[in-house]
Amino acid sequence: MTNITQDNLYLILPSKVSWLAGMLSEDTGASVVEAIRRIYNSDFYRKLEVEETKLWHEGPVALYAEMSQEKNSQLEIGCSAKRLCKYSKKHSNEK
Repeated sequence: MTNITQDNLYLILPSKVSWLAGMLSEDTGASVVEAIRRIYNSDFYRKLEVEETKLWHEGPVALYAEMSQEKNSQLEIGCSAKRLCKYSKKHSNEK
């Protein structure tokens, strides 16, 4: 088993962004391309791409919750707790 380091973290980030973009797109009505752009340009992504934060270890629902709660986020997503519960049920078997 290979350890995740700052040097190889970039290999798993696209799958994390893919999950997040799908959720963000569905939540906001933005296109998937726009959702991806928002994520990659966010303060949240800058934290995600730092191995020491261990955010990369979280599943898609937990990451989406974290991303939606970022006070200084550039995403403007406004996810409600009710919506998050929907994602928890919908995606819990897809981890």
